[in-house]
Amino acid sequence: MGDEKLTEGYEQLVDPKVDTKVHWQTVVDNVGSGFSIGFMGGFPYHLVKGLHQNFGFGTALRLAFQKAPLMGTAFVGFGLAADAVQIVDSSIRGKEDFYNIFLGNAFEGAALRAKHGIISASRSALCTGTLFTNE
Repeated sequence: MGDEKLTEGYEQLVDPKVDTKVHWQTVVDNVGSGFSIGFMGGFPYHLVKGLHQNFGFGTALRLAFQKAPLMGTAFVGFGLAADAVQIVDSSIRGKEDFYNIFLGNAFEGAALRAKHGIISASRSALCTGTLFTNE
């Protein structure tokens, strides 16, 4: 008897036209892509950084193997944040369009530069949102 009051307005919040299965497939795909890109970019970066600091090849190689997964997980975190913003925006607005992608990528760019101040974060958000909106 009390359950009707709890679920009374729930039908208005859920849009049956928005397919949430597609969102989660995209999230899982972006997590794998983000880790791969971060790892594959982080490995040569840390290898060259170790060689530049005259650590020797063995130490530089060990440094690259230790630091590259950390860069991969950072890319996963930023990708998840962008996907979360895209999913929330499409759920609130009830539309799937390029504005969702723009807002997600802008949030990701702002998160990357947040520690450098509001001007740097907003500039990065504008550039990242514009460059990586691919529709």
